[in-house]
Amino acid sequence: MIKNVYQSEADTGKLFAFLIPLYFLFVCTDLYTTWLASPDFKYESNYLIKYFKPGWGEVILFASLWTIILSIMFVVFSKRIVFILSSHKDINIEKNELIKKILPGFLITGIFFSHLFTSVFVTINNLLNYIYLYKKDSLFTNAAIMYVKLQTLFYPYYYIFTQILLIISGFMFAGVRIRKICKRLQQVD
Repeated sequence: MIKNVYQSEADTGKLFAFLIPLYFLFVCTDLYTTWLASPDFKYESNYLIKYFKPGWGEVILFASLWTIILSIMFVVFSKRIVFILSSHKDINIEKNELIKKILPGFLITGIFFSHLFTSVFVTINNLLNYIYLYKKDSLFTNAAIMYVKLQTLFYPYYYIFTQILLIISGFMFAGVRIRKICKRLQQVD
């Protein structure tokens, strides 16, 4: 059991070392490609930006704070999940109590992965829109044209659907990660 706890903690540390820089990278590319495709936010589909109409300074400040706070919460709550699960000898005992204890960690982990997946999606979305809007000849010009036609065909439901799909995917991925930790901790040395 102790070996499995150490292995889970080591795997969690490796996950942080990979995911946190990747997360920061895609939030930055999200911002940069948004600036490329819509420097005045004219084509922005983010509901908060449409409603509050912030400037770039405010967007960068909020995105930076959100990214830092969410990353810290992700690390803290992920370690807490490993600690809680490793402190239960038999995870099937007191299952309802265990679920209550790890629920905040699951929520934070789900939000983290949802935002990571959204940042990847938005980066690709913005790049394709940039190519389409500014008629940049590239290897992806045809893909950009087809993508914008797809967006237009399903507008305004396209963005609602993709956001819901990305949120569900993030929470499903978080559940899979937690389940993997549970299974590793249940294994006998």
